[in-house]
Amino acid sequence: TTDGYEASPTKRSTYFQGTYGTENTTISAGVQFDIWDIGKRYKILKDGGTYVWEEYDKEDQTKFFISPGIRFQQYFPTNTELLFSIHSQSKMQHLDQVYTSISPEDAIFGIINEPNLEPLNTNTITLGLSQYYKDYLLNVTGYHKAVDNYSSFTKVYMQGDETISWYEYINN
Repeated sequence: TTDGYEASPTKRSTYFQGTYGTENTTISAGVQFDIWDIGKRYKILKDGGTYVWEEYDKEDQTKFFISPGIRFQQYFPTNTELLFSIHSQSKMQHLDQVYTSISPEDAIFGIINEPNLEPLNTNTITLGLSQYYKDYLLNVTGYHKAVDNYSSFTKVYMQGDETISWYEYINN
């Protein structure tokens, strides 16, 4: 139980990786598969202190995510190593944004969560150069990370009564 809701989500993941190498080159490629089951229903805390069951639509219950990546390393006879990698990760939004702790009727300045949020996508690129000399290593690495679909929220007014409002999560 957290923040007014009680739920039992499950996550299953598996990762496959293959590596090919020669004397001077190594290439690794991998893919991660994630399955999230947020459940058929969960309990929500009402204003009176009692819990009621809320049910998800069937299409909201199970989410599948695929995250591929590749890494390339080249070794040179001058004790130099070049590294390049790219990875794309797709994952579920934070669970506190999926399970709601209140209903619109009880909201009044609260936040209503959303099981249909698009996945959080992260793309990373790494480029590095290393030089080995006796007991020393000089390493210069550049890293870029781009994140899409961060969630935020928007204010929503109750239809017919503009004095009652709450916030709902949305994707950016």
